[in-house]
Amino acid sequence: MIAAIRQALTIQPQETHQTPALADLIPDRARLAGCIDFEDFCDLIDKEATAHLTGVRLVRAARFRQMRRPRAYFDRKIDTHCLSVCLNNNRSMFAKAEAADWIAMQEAGHNGLWMATICEGRLDVVTRLTPNPEDAAELTAVAGLILRDLGPDQEPGFVDGDRLNLRRTNLFPDV
Repeated sequence: MIAAIRQALTIQPQETHQTPALADLIPDRARLAGCIDFEDFCDLIDKEATAHLTGVRLVRAARFRQMRRPRAYFDRKIDTHCLSVCLNNNRSMFAKAEAADWIAMQEAGHNGLWMATICEGRLDVVTRLTPNPEDAAELTAVAGLILRDLGPDQEPGFVDGDRLNLRRTNLFPDV
């Protein structure tokens, strides 16, 4: 009987899903370049994005990119690492995105700064496909880049209506 009581009182460890650490999301290419944490990865991305600049323009762009660097946080509701991505120079507007999606975009070469624009009466988060404004690259919706499998006639939809919430749990392909 004592053994039965002891067994009933024994705390059984529950199986839990282990979320990878933010540093585990850093690509191998960046690790080989010496990046051991998210800040190092951001430094590498900034260096690559401003490689075409020199002199005063390089200093100015580096300062803006440092000022607008994404801030990481862990969202317990969706159990994943997310980023608060600055959309303007006075740091008053931010978009929320999953860290894995932001890192995948950087690795795909979409390393321009994110910004908010009003298009057709609605707020959109956009980026340039090349960070050099002189290339006259078209602004592209970030939500469309996150939902890579959108068809030609589809636009991204937002579950909660918040167009600054770019986490996958909030995005769906809309017809």
